[in-house]
Amino acid sequence: MAGKLQKVDLRIVEILEEGIASRNDLPVMPRSGRDPVIQAIWRDTEMLLPGAGKLMPVRRAAVLIAFSNSGRLDFDEWRGQIIPLKAGGADEDNCVCSHDIDFCYIIGNRINHHQLIMGSVCIEMFGDKVISDQLKHLQYVAKGGKKRQCASCKRHCIDEEAPFWKKECLSCWKRGRFSFVHG
Repeated sequence: MAGKLQKVDLRIVEILEEGIASRNDLPVMPRSGRDPVIQAIWRDTEMLLPGAGKLMPVRRAAVLIAFSNSGRLDFDEWRGQIIPLKAGGADEDNCVCSHDIDFCYIIGNRINHHQLIMGSVCIEMFGDKVISDQLKHLQYVAKGGKKRQCASCKRHCIDEEAPFWKKECLSCWKRGRFSFVHG
């Protein structure tokens, strides 16, 4: 089991993996905390773990288990592409952990293609550097950022007008840090 569990005890994860029913038979579509299927998973979690079932990290873990292909909390299944859905507004949505979110992202299961709507905080809980870098880039672009991202340090410090082959910022180039990314 890879990734950070963030406040979810391993005993709780084992209880959830044994008690939460798989939802793989449902149609593939983006699902948020307002979805009746997600709310049913939350109710099942509360029955399995009275008191702890209302905690957001436990709810997030239960939803990930229910929509995973293996029926286990396997973060590798959810390491796909993050797609920005919308940027706030009057009709904010709920994350799969139940908190209100302004900036919604769809994260997909790369094996069974189920999609969950999450906020940036829950996505960062995966503990994966690639996902975290991708999320930071999406947030930068959403704020109107105009610079390209350095392939080595992941900072946005390369001018938009710089030649296409320039992949590293000046400070990484001077330090000899190269990513050797082509294309």
